[in-house]
Amino acid sequence: MSAKLRTLLTAAGSAALLAACAVGPKPVVPTTPVSSQGDFIGSQTGAVSTAPVEGNWWRLYNDANLDALIQQALAENNDLEAAAANLRAVRASLSEARSNRLPSTTVTGAANRSQSSTITNPAAGGAELPEIETYDVGLDVAYEIDLFGRVESSIRAARADARAAEAALETVRVRVVAETARAYADTCALN
Repeated sequence: MSAKLRTLLTAAGSAALLAACAVGPKPVVPTTPVSSQGDFIGSQTGAVSTAPVEGNWWRLYNDANLDALIQQALAENNDLEAAAANLRAVRASLSEARSNRLPSTTVTGAANRSQSSTITNPAAGGAELPEIETYDVGLDVAYEIDLFGRVESSIRAARADARAAEAALETVRVRVVAETARAYADTCALN
């Protein structure tokens, strides 16, 4: 092999190895515009509070009937139940993605007992052949070295999916409470 060909193959192999080390781009973290980080417009008045809203804001109305209706709506709403099931499924896939960091193992075992028949083995001269017992045990261990970032990227994606499912569950919860409170207020107004 000539020196030029060897140099060319070495350069091509090195370039292929370096190209294989390329990992997808890191996710871009959006920045919040400065104008949206301040207080609400008009929040300087005493009627507006910039404090975070409580999780059970409807209790501000101090109405036991509304509290009971909202608790019933939260307990029996199918959309809320589906969003919670989706969150559980997404968290399970996050756990599965995290488990890819660990080695995987497989254990196998088998036992076999056999005896040749005198019909199939005429060399035995009609004598009864002994029983043969065989045992087989296996252990396989595999570990993926995350050279190219596949495992870490799948964990980041599963984590983002879990946060999105949590936000979706909270959105459904807020919508159920708000719609129940609105319907109750409309009913009270009509009476």
